[in-house]
Amino acid sequence: MQNYRWMDNRIKRALGAQFKTSLKGDILVFPYPHPAAHLFHTMWCPPLRIVVVNAQSEDGKVVFDQVVEPWRFVNLPAGNLVLEMDPDTEYTEVLEGILSDTQTRPRIPDGLPVGGTHSSI
Repeated sequence: MQNYRWMDNRIKRALGAQFKTSLKGDILVFPYPHPAAHLFHTMWCPPLRIVVVNAQSEDGKVVFDQVVEPWRFVNLPAGNLVLEMDPDTEYTEVLEGILSDTQTRPRIPDGLPVGGTHSSI
């Protein structure tokens, strides 16, 4: 069973998977207050499976699921949850729990810069 860790403050969001050789089955969850497109990078990261979820849709629709090599920029489609994990990590078993936890966790305030982007974006 995979563990998921919330990237819910500036330091966690800034570091993410950087400087790690593997996430060892962990899933990093980057929540955003509103669905929006994002630009992520994999500088100093291992290869990552990046998944974007529009958690505000009825079924928590996955809108992006791709393995991204190190040292890349990737334009992500609109969603309000971004998941990072090792390429062979299966997330579908824990996605329902992540979506459920999203409803009970404190919302990131609109005015807090997250990852260099205003959190309302």
